[in-house]
Amino acid sequence: TAGKITNYSDPTITNPGGIAAGPDGALWFVNFEPANGPGSIGRITTSGKITAYTGQKIDRPSDITAGPDGALWFANLGATGSGSIGRITTTGQVTKYTDPSVNEPVGIAAGPDGALWFANDGGGAEIGRITTTGTFTNYSDPDIYSADQITAGPDGALWFTSYEVGGPGAVGRIDTTGTINIFGDPGVNGPSGITLGPDGALWFTNAKADSIGRITAATTPTISGFTPTSGPAGTSVTISGLNLRRATQVAFNGTSATIVSKFVTEIVVTVPPGATTGRITVVTPAGTAVTKKAFQVP
Repeated sequence: TAGKITNYSDPTITNPGGIAAGPDGALWFVNFEPANGPGSIGRITTSGKITAYTGQKIDRPSDITAGPDGALWFANLGATGSGSIGRITTTGQVTKYTDPSVNEPVGIAAGPDGALWFANDGGGAEIGRITTTGTFTNYSDPDIYSADQITAGPDGALWFTSYEVGGPGAVGRIDTTGTINIFGDPGVNGPSGITLGPDGALWFTNAKADSIGRITAATTPTISGFTPTSGPAGTSVTISGLNLRRATQVAFNGTSATIVSKFVTEIVVTVPPGATTGRITVVTPAGTAVTKKAFQVP
């Protein structure tokens, strides 16, 4: 993070593309190899030891992400008009999933719903979803053209770039029900990579404009309920809602509680000593949410 660069090379690294942190403490990356063969999946430890995995189930991989099942999932771009989604365990066992809806996938990301979401560059450039058991769902929109990269946002949705050859492109949002919104702006020009920033906004690269873009998401927290509805100090309480991951404080009738864990759709807290019956408040940088009902402290 101070800018010091260390370079790692190996004969197995040829035209590397996407890279992601794996659940095994190593980095996993894809070797696209469009001219020399089907490509491979690479693994590199933080000390620089490299392992390459090849096979017929790996077909010009373009991007990779850590899945919710302890494996790595990758997009196989394949030949023109084809493609597939691959899964590789940390021991190198590969599974390949195909479906007519998979058409030259480029980017892939783990979603907040426990599935993998990917961006199709070919055909109608749809957004695809695959469960960890291999079930596909396809979502399309006439304003998506040449979808590129995709990432999970702070609002429980997926955000993606639409490169749009011949036009300026756009940034899109798709929620887990499949509702798609497309956002355009004069500052969006050939968007490619996209990721969630530490400020809760989405940051993306404009390949045609040689610039970086930022788009904010609706991140105001909401609370839909909590369980249990009563209990003494020390009770573990799960608060459900949306946009809760960036919570900085949770209070029971004004008394601050300890946050045990926090995600987009839920927070787990412990009822603090001295708490009294009253509503629960969740504070985030984007706003404050308050429960409709009071938590009962005996």
